[in-house]
Amino acid sequence: MVLTKRSKARKVSKTEFEIVLPDVGKLYKLIQVDLKKCPPKTPTYSCEIDDWVDAINFVIAYQNR
Repeated sequence: MVLTKRSKARKVSKTEFEIVLPDVGKLYKLIQVDLKKCPPKTPTYSCEIDDWVDAINFVIAYQNR
C-alpha cells in the first residue's frame, strides 16, 4: 500500500475505518476486532480506531511536507 498526498484515512463507524488511495483507485475497509481479544501489546500500542486513523494521516502528512 503506497500512501500519497491524496491518500486519506477516515473513520466510518465505531468499529470501521477506511483508507482511500485515489491515485490507484483503491479503497480499503478495516474492521476493529473486539478490544478484549486485542489487548495493548505495550504501553504505547493501541488498537483503538481513532489512534490508527490519526497515525495513518500523520504518516501521509509527514511524508508529503
